[in-house]
Amino acid sequence: MKIVIWESLPVLGGGQRIALAVGQALDSKGQCVYILPTAGEFSRVLKAHGFSYYFMNCGSFSLSQKTITDVVKLLLRWPDRFFSSLRLIKKLKPDIIYANSTRTFVYAAPIGKTLGIPVIFHIHNFFDDSKTISLINLLGRMDSVKKIVFVSESLSEEFPLLKGKGLVIYNGIFRGRSVIDYPVRQEFGIPEDRKLVTTVGFLSSSKGQDVVIKATKRVINEYNKVHFLLVGTARDDEGPGFAEYLRNLAIKMKVDKYLTFIGYRNDVANILFQSHVNLISSREACPLVLGEACLAGTPSICADIGGAAELVRKTGGGILYRFKDAEDLSKKILMLLKNSSMYQELVVKTKDAADYFSPNLFTTKIAKLVEEVVSAQ
Repeated sequence: MKIVIWESLPVLGGGQRIALAVGQALDSKGQCVYILPTAGEFSRVLKAHGFSYYFMNCGSFSLSQKTITDVVKLLLRWPDRFFSSLRLIKKLKPDIIYANSTRTFVYAAPIGKTLGIPVIFHIHNFFDDSKTISLINLLGRMDSVKKIVFVSESLSEEFPLLKGKGLVIYNGIFRGRSVIDYPVRQEFGIPEDRKLVTTVGFLSSSKGQDVVIKATKRVINEYNKVHFLLVGTARDDEGPGFAEYLRNLAIKMKVDKYLTFIGYRNDVANILFQSHVNLISSREACPLVLGEACLAGTPSICADIGGAAELVRKTGGGILYRFKDAEDLSKKILMLLKNSSMYQELVVKTKDAADYFSPNLFTTKIAKLVEEVVSAQ
């Protein structure tokens, strides 16, 4: 069995790590090859794991609300990219196409129809615009699309028209329990008596780090033995504008001495293990960092919407705050900074919740799904 896993970004974010996990889950079943847009961190990781890959750029679009410009770009460039992708898929001769993003699904679904190849679509995130949702609903009903994997129940509820093809598989975390490889405090000159509050993600307006900075101001007014770490960089396709805004906001609010932008890290588990609290300030479908925090025994404070809230309610591995409400976020942070008995109780629940993100459960479900789709052909 030959499997093509089609990815739209060259970086190593959450979706790409899941794409790697899918390949690792399926590689024993046959040959897995990847299609990527360009060389980058993800291609380097794939090479290190012994996977083959090919390049095919599906283009870039606005991250949240799609504009008329995005629609025009798609319509103008779709034919050329469709036929280029079609030639590559013909050359690879896969038994199944695993589309790991909407950008690749736009081509995978009709190519699967043209060549008689079954397609699985893995949806990792929410969509803020009706144009994208309508397009997914349209393509998702094609007979080439056999199954659609949603990473949470709350995400699947966004697509009731595709309910018959959908199933929920929560992300697995493919890391062992954390240990301190080296002290992050020493690296950044953070005093030992400061409790670390960490948030991980691209510096993007969709991730809500501005809410974290505003909450920081309120927190340090009551509790100054704390330091905030913002882990991540700007996305290449969004540019540095929002990241610069965040840095200027921290200076304007006079919290820059209590907050450090530490950029991209490949040791997130190590940082979370040393953190007192993990923050998730955005609407996420199934954030990997929540599972990683559970493995580290670090309680999370999550926005009360989406998959993060769903998982916290299921696992007890955190507490919730009102989405985009900096005042409520600051109250919840202070609660876990000042109430040691409550914090320790939450640590126990958080560690127990780690089993919910079992990599074995994830790989078993993915492998079974692909085998069933291929064998049904």
